[in-house]
Amino acid sequence: GEAERSAPLLVQGLAERTERDLAALPVPGLLTPGQTAPPLPVAGIDDLDGLPFPAWDLFPLENYWSLGFGHGPLTGRRYLPLLTSRGCPYPCAFCVIPATNGRRWRARSGASVALEMASMGDRFGVAEFHLEDVNPTVNDRRTREMCQAILERDLRVTWKLAAGTKVESIRDGETIALMARAGCRYISISPETGAPELLKTMGKPFKRDHAAGIVAAMNRHGIRSQACFVLGFPGEGDAQRRATWNMVEDLTRMGVDEIALFIITPVPGSAIFAGYSGYGSLSDLNFTPSWREDYRLLVDFRLALYKRFLWWKLRYHPWKLLRQCGNFLIGRFETKMEMVPYKALVWWWVEHQPGGRCHPPPLDMQP
Repeated sequence: GEAERSAPLLVQGLAERTERDLAALPVPGLLTPGQTAPPLPVAGIDDLDGLPFPAWDLFPLENYWSLGFGHGPLTGRRYLPLLTSRGCPYPCAFCVIPATNGRRWRARSGASVALEMASMGDRFGVAEFHLEDVNPTVNDRRTREMCQAILERDLRVTWKLAAGTKVESIRDGETIALMARAGCRYISISPETGAPELLKTMGKPFKRDHAAGIVAAMNRHGIRSQACFVLGFPGEGDAQRRATWNMVEDLTRMGVDEIALFIITPVPGSAIFAGYSGYGSLSDLNFTPSWREDYRLLVDFRLALYKRFLWWKLRYHPWKLLRQCGNFLIGRFETKMEMVPYKALVWWWVEHQPGGRCHPPPLDMQP
């Protein structure tokens, strides 16, 4: 469950070493003696505005910042994660969120989000925020309210939807324009596949024409875009992969700045989990599911599509590719595909240091 209120109760009960049974503690999800499975999930916290801001002062932030990368593309030297909503109303079959949130979406107010940005700026000098919401734009009115609150405070911030959002929940180009004015500079969307029949099986709503219009609007307003796809979903064959190939080309032509291709792995709690076998342990259910019989086929397809994407990008938007090369050289990342090779360079550097200490390569990371 969500632990902000229940975890302190549990810790307090354990610290006091009272005689009362732990089962009496109002702690959802707590295993008690004799139980072999946790209780059913309970409703999440509705009053998100009533929760305190994260205690980032207890974290070694400088250690994270010194690495020079984050979940979202890192433009400056300092950033912080930001959570503005919880849950998601969509039933995607490969995702655990439907089981853990009951398809409920809850959001903080725009004023609360803007206040946190201002507070983190005052305390830590942070002006860049990577939103880690599952789906932050479900409610268009809330999205606009958040943007207006940032503008009313005259916050000079940059924020990026690093964990992505459902493009169908972004209403129109006017919302994109307002997000850009308020400092949004990166949005990740998830078409998942180009095959309509697979989208239906996934329970994934996706409107191709709407997505194309939103991507075009992002291009007009200087917001970088990422499109994420999954490969190897049950029922996928050559025809479905070809449809994904064609969709990637269409979105690239419309101006998508980067793509991410993931091979499906059955996460416990997802609707597709029970239909898979062949893995040795839960640890094998990761981003490299080499236990799959079709793993090599999917890897080869993925590499081929990445290569073709770069060719399409050079063909349709050559200046964007040149800009991304420049961003990598100066260490100011507008997309994840600029930051990924930097990450590889950092880890290579770490492995070749005495004792494995981290001394990142000297790329300029001015705030």
